[in-house]
Amino acid sequence: MDDNNRYSQSDRRGKSKQSFKKKEKRTPEKKLYAPANGTILPLSNVSDPVFAQKMLGEGVAIKVDGDTIYSPCFGTVVMISPTKHNIGLENEFGDQILVHIGMDTAAYNGKGFEVLVTEGQKVRPGLPMVKLDRKYFDFQNADLTTPMTITNQEQGMYRVLEGENAVAGKTPVMERR
Repeated sequence: MDDNNRYSQSDRRGKSKQSFKKKEKRTPEKKLYAPANGTILPLSNVSDPVFAQKMLGEGVAIKVDGDTIYSPCFGTVVMISPTKHNIGLENEFGDQILVHIGMDTAAYNGKGFEVLVTEGQKVRPGLPMVKLDRKYFDFQNADLTTPMTITNQEQGMYRVLEGENAVAGKTPVMERR
């Protein structure tokens, strides 16, 4: 039998063979990408001391320019806070990533946030997760600086990458060692 025709022929048991291309296994991504468009800030510049002192882990913050928060990684949504200002993700390494939208935004009880993902949903870098009502937050004079931290790893497991301006889902901001 000619190798070129073997997938269109029947095997010895009379079962038809089908031509399937093997799906290439993707290498797990070590980089975390910006969760929003904006200016990259070190956590030490965040007004909330819990983030500034890295009590919730290593990370970076984005001074958000736009109205959408995006997934920073390949992974799964594991938590959406009832107030919609926190999204918890687990990446392919089992690292837990917290995307905390804004400072003191829990006080809005979900107003101004439209969550676009569900718990258990698979995500990829650049997938929209939350839409923000910028007019509402601007009227409230809300600080939408968004920290992103690794909550279950020892400090030093990730290194923060240098940069000033972030494009959501495209600009790497952290890398696993």
